[in-house]
Amino acid sequence: MITLRDDQTRMVNAIRAAMGRHSSVLAQGPTGVGKTVMGAYIAQSATAKGKRVIFAVHRDNLLQQTALTFREFGIAHGFISAGAPYEKHKTVHVASINTLQRRLERIKAPD
Repeated sequence: MITLRDDQTRMVNAIRAAMGRHSSVLAQGPTGVGKTVMGAYIAQSATAKGKRVIFAVHRDNLLQQTALTFREFGIAHGFISAGAPYEKHKTVHVASINTLQRRLERIKAPD
């Protein structure tokens, strides 16, 4: 179970509202605000509803950091990154933005 701080709850609510109005949403925040934890919270909520999720990052160290956070919260996930097999049966994927861009036509779209 993920418990968010009040500021994180407000940001998650703003993200969800934006997702209701737009097909793609980019959330940004300063270091330490808990973007990865908020992403894990949203991913966990979405998969509980049968939705597919891709959490994209722009650096390899963030790929591993995100995977660790997702594991800590019990979120089963696959990878979309160079050298990693694509596990299409997984509903959550942590993706390198560069690899995701090159493989878009082969990737099952998130919800």
